[in-house]
Amino acid sequence: MAWWQIASGPDAGLPGSGILAGRSEAVASYGAACLKVRDLLASDNAAEAVSVAIPAAEQFPHGIDIHRLMGIAYLNQSDHFNARRAFDIALEGDPGDLVAQVGVAEVEEALEGPAVALRAWRRAWEIEPGTETIASRLREVQRRIASEGQAAAYGIEGQIDGPIPHTHASIVRTHLRSSLFEHAMLEAVTALTQDKSRTDVQLLLAEAWWRSGETEIAHSIAASILEKFPFCVVANLLVALHRRVV
Repeated sequence: MAWWQIASGPDAGLPGSGILAGRSEAVASYGAACLKVRDLLASDNAAEAVSVAIPAAEQFPHGIDIHRLMGIAYLNQSDHFNARRAFDIALEGDPGDLVAQVGVAEVEEALEGPAVALRAWRRAWEIEPGTETIASRLREVQRRIASEGQAAAYGIEGQIDGPIPHTHASIVRTHLRSSLFEHAMLEAVTALTQDKSRTDVQLLLAEAWWRSGETEIAHSIAASILEKFPFCVVANLLVALHRRVV
């Protein structure tokens, strides 16, 4: 199984249902294009995959699925600039998109080396800590950093061969999956204290508040995310749901 097949779900990056009213033909065409690109990637035909993806991406410039797939196609052609741009668009729509985050890590490792890519690989692992494929790549990056005598500088001493320690961000996801919302909030706040730019963690915090019944707080966080990333699917969903309940 190719790394980009680790996770692939239905696309969430289409515009809202109101915008799509009367555009069923366009949506069907978009879905067909995504399926075609997947098939072309599976047959190692990256060049044709790009040619099929581009018109669909132009028609749906914030479609998560098509940009994720287009990023993979560009990456398979070693077009790192366009790959990164496509993956970034996918992540703006879904900061928790595992494949797009892995794509960013692949690009950074290819262009900048393991030390720069470490953060991106760790973020990918935080999304799905149980995914051994990602854990293996993260360990590989850590080993390369350690081989250059930089383990201490990057805070990975003792982590090279043992279990990868959980971070606050990965624990947030674990708590959410167990419906431990207060614990998830505490971990999210701690993670954001360390790095307030983590949109993915902000989104998890909003989800925790929403699922705990504090819809007003969730709405406030989601609205602030939309100021920077107006096409973030979950943030838009939370804002739309809030309008229904107030």
